[in-house]
Amino acid sequence: HAISLDPDYALWYYDQAVFVHPRDALAYRNRGFAKVCKGDSFSAITDFDFAILLAEGYESQGMTYPLEATIFSSRGVAKINLGDILGAIADYDYAIALNPDDDAAYHNRGIAKLRRGDIPGAIADFNQAIAHDPDNAAAYSDRGVAKRQRGGIPGAIADYDHAIALNPNAAAAYISRGNAKGDQDDIPGAIADYDHAIALNPDDALAYYNRGIAKRRRGDIPGAIADYDHAIALDPENHELIARRDNIRRQMNRSSSNPLSRLFGLFKR
Repeated sequence: HAISLDPDYALWYYDQAVFVHPRDALAYRNRGFAKVCKGDSFSAITDFDFAILLAEGYESQGMTYPLEATIFSSRGVAKINLGDILGAIADYDYAIALNPDDDAAYHNRGIAKLRRGDIPGAIADFNQAIAHDPDNAAAYSDRGVAKRQRGGIPGAIADYDHAIALNPNAAAAYISRGNAKGDQDDIPGAIADYDHAIALNPDDALAYYNRGIAKRRRGDIPGAIADYDHAIALDPENHELIARRDNIRRQMNRSSSNPLSRLFGLFKR
């Protein structure tokens, strides 16, 4: 909890703990997790490796499962961040073998399998995560992503609905549900979900980007360009988005410079 609240302080604290107790596996594990929260997954893996070496036979008051299980699970997160998907899955396999009730390990292994393209395997792991923790909103949302990739749009939307009911402030779930509604050609519903996501997180470039796509499909070209502009301001290195916006502007310019288009506009008026 302290790590999530203040990773800088947590990293300093566990640096001191490792210095004072250089054989404490828990201190290395916690420092590794603090590094993951700080974005230093590469260095974190070194701490997790050392923690695993020290953890055999580790006994902690109140801990009902081997410490190694939490270390393997944490190292899996770091490996996912570094793109080592197979390595992450192997770590989650170990974590689950040591603690079969670890819903987070099932959930994270499902994410890794999803990134690898193993949709059935990912859904099976999300099912396990939900079975162990029925209030895991993120697991419902991620299972919705997997179902959508498999083509099961109604099932995906049902999972997003459940995720949002459990956590109404999950902006990502609204974005995902908006994408699924777009698949069903429910453009007003998609835009409403993107609106909600933006209200929850005004700095989410993806929400503006996806809303721009929906507005373009609805024929609201100025609205689409405005959303693309906003997304680019938030993510100026997104070359795909810049190209999409510039393409729409070129189409608008060609249309406005076409004499037949102007004539048609006169007849419309």
